[in-house]
Amino acid sequence: MKQFILLSLGMIIGITVFSQGKKMNQTIFDPKSNHDIMIGYCTLAGITDTLFNSSFKKEYDNYTPDGEIMSQVTSLLDEITVTIVLGTWCSDSREQVPRFMKLFDLPEQSTSDITLVCVDRDKKAGDVPLDGMDILKVPTIIAYFNGRELGRIIETPQTTLEKDFLDILKKKL
Repeated sequence: MKQFILLSLGMIIGITVFSQGKKMNQTIFDPKSNHDIMIGYCTLAGITDTLFNSSFKKEYDNYTPDGEIMSQVTSLLDEITVTIVLGTWCSDSREQVPRFMKLFDLPEQSTSDITLVCVDRDKKAGDVPLDGMDILKVPTIIAYFNGRELGRIIETPQTTLEKDFLDILKKKL
């Protein structure tokens, strides 16, 4: 069932981004890890079909968001978009991105407003411009309200992902 949910989430993200005419799920060779890494726009399915999959599944399956906090998050998601800049080579990305995606595992949540962008070790995303985004560490999870940045979670949350995300969403009020 969880694999079906993950596949569904990936397809929704993929359809949303792909329909905007963007190249998806590209890889390049990373000499430091001696493996291919993803670069540019990607889908959840693209990430979980790579070496990232084993850590993704483990972190996703083992994370349980606080239900009370999530009910507050749900009430504030209207007109929110999220961009996640990550590195498939990065241990913090392999830990935090699956956990963040778990926040959207609830039936009433939608992942259609999440954009995933993979970067190399120099924080470059191939042909995806990151100018002005000030990406210094990954993952960087940025929440927007009507195109205006509300806040970001960089590398790891201060408390928990759902609590930090709720604090960011409250800025739209």
